[in-house]
Amino acid sequence: MTALIVLGIIAAVFIAIGFIRLGIGAKYDASGFAAEVKVAWKTIALYPRQEKREKPAKAEKPKKEKPEKVEKEPKEKQNPLDMFGGLGGAIDFARDAIADFFEMVHTDRFVVEFVSAKKDDPAAVATNYGYACAVAGIISAMLDNNRNVKYYSIKLDMDYEAEKPRIAGEMKVSVSIGRLVRFAFSKGMHLLILMIKNGRKKGGTDNGKTDIEYA
Repeated sequence: MTALIVLGIIAAVFIAIGFIRLGIGAKYDASGFAAEVKVAWKTIALYPRQEKREKPAKAEKPKKEKPEKVEKEPKEKQNPLDMFGGLGGAIDFARDAIADFFEMVHTDRFVVEFVSAKKDDPAAVATNYGYACAVAGIISAMLDNNRNVKYYSIKLDMDYEAEKPRIAGEMKVSVSIGRLVRFAFSKGMHLLILMIKNGRKKGGTDNGKTDIEYA
């Protein structure tokens, strides 16, 4: 009975960890660029980093003489694409992995603000604003059709007095640890199967029979 309780507690802990979300946020505006990582409720700034207190310098220890290394015979380098069965297999694997990854990632916030501006050139202001509207329409259609997008906002404007255009943006994405573990396990097993399959094709069998090569 005690063993079942312990196993239940362990399972509950792993399930709870699986629901913890990992998030990445980036922001750009007139003050500069900033990026952060969020684990559950803890936020860690990636850029700009907080200044660390300087530690007192330690006394340098005398360096020990290292024994001379014996040069080994260079091993034959293997093409990393062989595990995928060639370039086409690598492209297919990467395409499926990227599609599955973005399918499980949630966009919590996506904000873009653009002001078209160029003093003494109203035609350029209007033209750039039109281009921005076209791009915004494409992005809006993509975000509207994505069920994983929680909130997005695209604001466009014109300024005939400013010297240059202004742009600002913010994006926050997140994913649960459980989904990441499942993704890593799934793609790892897929890669392992490809390596075994293509390794057999390349090396053949060791039973003394002639290996058959397919065109």
